[in-house]
Amino acid sequence: MWAWEGRCYHCHAGDGVEPGLADAPTWVAEEDDEQAAIDGTYDRIVARSYLDLNAPAESLLLLKPLARRVGGVRHGGGDKFLSLEDPAYLDFLFWVQTYAACAQGRPPPPSAAP
Repeated sequence: MWAWEGRCYHCHAGDGVEPGLADAPTWVAEEDDEQAAIDGTYDRIVARSYLDLNAPAESLLLLKPLARRVGGVRHGGGDKFLSLEDPAYLDFLFWVQTYAACAQGRPPPPSAAP
């Protein structure tokens, strides 16, 4: 999932740098150490309830950037995942499914989505 952080970073890190996006929630952690940034970002995603552990595909982390025509919800930053086959969407989905399984004491999915 972290490999795709560039799709979110410009609006969701720090104070946001895009004009008119001052109200975008900042959940991408900015740290000098990459692992600390990853850990901090994941902690924020979990703490802010952007994940649905019972229905991972219904998580806001997935639905907000997903195009509305394929099941997404309004996202001030526009469509980031244009289809359910978008490689970034599939990576995010796999991470959410894996996190949900581990949080519920179930085995994680066997491999990343195709």
